[in-house]
Amino acid sequence: MTENYESYNSVFRACSILSNHLSPSRDIAHQLSRQETTKHILSGGSWFSHSTNNWVKPGSGVQKLIEANPHLRSLHGWPGSSSNSPLMPGDTILDPKVNTHAGKWEYKALRWAETSGVEVVNPDTEWESLIWYSCKKLISQYNDPCGVGSWVFATSPFSTAKETLTGRIISILRCVNNVSQCVVLIDVFEMASTRHPIFDMPMLSRRFGEARVVAVPGKAILFDYNIQHDCYTACCSSNPQDQAGTKAAIVHAAPDQYVINTHSLHNPHLIRQTVSRQLIAPVLKHTDRDSLHKKQAESLQAVRGQTSRTNNHNDTRDAAPSADQSSFDEAKALADSHGRQPSKKRRISAGVS
Repeated sequence: MTENYESYNSVFRACSILSNHLSPSRDIAHQLSRQETTKHILSGGSWFSHSTNNWVKPGSGVQKLIEANPHLRSLHGWPGSSSNSPLMPGDTILDPKVNTHAGKWEYKALRWAETSGVEVVNPDTEWESLIWYSCKKLISQYNDPCGVGSWVFATSPFSTAKETLTGRIISILRCVNNVSQCVVLIDVFEMASTRHPIFDMPMLSRRFGEARVVAVPGKAILFDYNIQHDCYTACCSSNPQDQAGTKAAIVHAAPDQYVINTHSLHNPHLIRQTVSRQLIAPVLKHTDRDSLHKKQAESLQAVRGQTSRTNNHNDTRDAAPSADQSSFDEAKALADSHGRQPSKKRRISAGVS
């Protein structure tokens, strides 16, 4: 996930090529706004015209320009920009073909007993009579490509009130004879009622520490999200690996404790809609803001007052002549009256006396 956002740095660099670099942030923002404006116009979006005092849309010729240009559609991320038809929610991508004993490359067909479906807590007798393909990815309801190992929210098959469950995908199966029939096996986790004591994020764990696999239809997968292992609670250690270039590697002690990464840039709005508000709502660090500001202002004023008094004391000390300087001035005046300069020895002795 991080690599996807890091790669966007090249877009920022491209936006600043023609910048005078006196205000690069502004130039990049202007260039990005122009790109978004172009995409809005090419997609048939409307904008308000102050000359006509009405909302206007681009002409048909402008809209046909992007429809007839596959390369332009690809640059703007237009749906259907690839040669294949766009994938819709519930669609699947099969695992690669395997070489059979007959020397042919075919998709591997599996019986239900040969899959992880034998572990589900909600089996269906119809599934046992069907032949299945193993899939690599599935498109969720919010167009996220979810693969095996992805953490997802899905509509629960045990409730009619559209309740959700969450967990990790362990297998995606599609019926050989029915493309639209897809079953996703999820290793279900439960969300704790309190936040993590350190990270202040929702926590996930197994119910009573036991694994529970639930089968849901492919179209029940809502969206995927980012999780992190709860290394703080599990006290995971960093051990060096025996390699040519040794580097530290985290050894996860208990793999059944996780934290939902609410700081992730991926699907934050969907997480806020799904997770309980009490687990993700911002928490005030200080409830009485006015008293905090007053206390900090008083502390700052005290520091400034102490600094001012110290500076005034130093200025007064520098302005007052020292005893050595006064004695030297007297010796110099006496020497001048006799027409000669005081020697270094006399200067020192004068200072001592």
